[in-house]
Amino acid sequence: MGDPTTLKPGVNARAAITNDAIYQDHETIKDLVKRKREEWSKGREEFTRPAYRNLLFERGKQWITWSRATNSFRPAMVKPGTPTPVTNIFSSTMRAVRSVFARIEPRLNFAPGNPEEPEDRAAADVGSRAIHVVEDETAIRVQRQMLAAWVSLTGIAWLENGYDPDLMHGTVTIQAEQCPRCQSTQPPGALACESCQAPGPLRPMSVTRPRGKQYVDVCSIFEMFFDASVTEWSRQRGYIREKTVSEDEAKGRWKALAGEIKGHVLGGMDEWYQDALPTLGPAIDSSQTARMLQQASQRIGRRVLEQWYWQLPDETYPEGLLAVIVGRTHVGYAGPLPYGALQADGSRRPFLPTVCFPQILVPGTGYAKTVADDVALLQVERNRAESQIVATMQRVASPVWMNPK
Repeated sequence: MGDPTTLKPGVNARAAITNDAIYQDHETIKDLVKRKREEWSKGREEFTRPAYRNLLFERGKQWITWSRATNSFRPAMVKPGTPTPVTNIFSSTMRAVRSVFARIEPRLNFAPGNPEEPEDRAAADVGSRAIHVVEDETAIRVQRQMLAAWVSLTGIAWLENGYDPDLMHGTVTIQAEQCPRCQSTQPPGALACESCQAPGPLRPMSVTRPRGKQYVDVCSIFEMFFDASVTEWSRQRGYIREKTVSEDEAKGRWKALAGEIKGHVLGGMDEWYQDALPTLGPAIDSSQTARMLQQASQRIGRRVLEQWYWQLPDETYPEGLLAVIVGRTHVGYAGPLPYGALQADGSRRPFLPTVCFPQILVPGTGYAKTVADDVALLQVERNRAESQIVATMQRVASPVWMNPK
C-alpha cells in the first residue's frame, strides 16, 4: 500500500490505515476494475476518435483519414502533386465558441440561515471570504480556461476536486495523542483509542503532517471510463480515470512498488491518444502532415498507466472504494472513499469528487455532442474546394471561362 502522504489525488490517513479484509483482497479488486473497464469501453471509441480528430484539426492537421489497419489517423491518400491547403476556419470558429464558455464565471453567495443570529451572519461572512482563498489556491481561473478548451473541442470534460497531501507543499507540526497499545496517533480530546478502542489516558505528542493544498484538475474524455447509459452524471455509481505518468514519477509515488514498476512505450488507443497530445505540434506546411503524424507515434518516452477506480458504497464496500491500479497489474492503494459529506445526524455520506460539464446533451447517452463535429465536416469540404482552386491556378495560367463558338 502506498504512503498516504504521496498519493494523488489526496487520500486521507483514515483510508490509508484501514485493516478491512475487503480492501486487502487485491485480486478481487483488480478483477473488478478490469471487468468495469471492459464493460465501459464498449462503444467508447465512437466518441474518442472524433474528439482526437478535432484536436488534430485545431493544430491544422486536416488532410487525414482513419486507418483500420493501424487503428489510428494517417495522412490522406492523395494523388502526387495534389495541393493540400488548409485555411483553418475550424480553429477560429471554435475559439469564438470557447470564449463564450470561458467567460461564464458562476457567483457563489453565502447567506446566513437566520439573519438575526450573529453566529449565522459571521459564518456567511467567513464563507464569502474563504471562497476567494480557495479559488486562488486551486488556480480556478486557469482551470476554467482549460475546461472551456476541452468542452468546446471534445464536447465533454470533468473537474476533479480534492486535497493533495504531497510533501512538495510543505509540512506543519500539530498536537496529537498516541495510543500506548497500538502506537496509532489521533487528534487530542478522545477518551479512547479510535483504532484499538483501548481506554485512555493517551500520550500527548507532536506530529508532522503534510500541509497539502486543495486542487482542481481537468479530466478529458480520453481519461474517463463510465456507464454511458446513465445520462445524468450525479447518478453515476462509479468511474475509472486513467492517466499515464513518467516511470520516475510512478516510482516516486509508489515506493513500495518501485522495483516492479516498468514503463512502456505503447498501450491501448486511449493511452496512445493521451501520450500523443503533449508532442502534437502544428503543421509547418502542406507537405509536413505525414512526417508530423509519424513523429506523434513516438511520443514522450516510457510511461506508466495509473487507473483510479472510484465507486460509491454498496453491499461489498459499505464505505465505498478507491482503488489505484499501477501498470495494470499492481494495486498501489485500496481503501474507502476518502471524501464524504457530514449529514445532520452525524453520519458521513461518501461522494465522487468530479463534476461533469457537457456541451450539448444528447438523449439516451452520457456522452455529449460538440458543434466542433459539424464544423469539422464543413472544414473538410472547404479544404477540398480550396484544393481544386489551387490546382486550377497551378495548371492553367490566368484561367478564364470560355464560351464555345
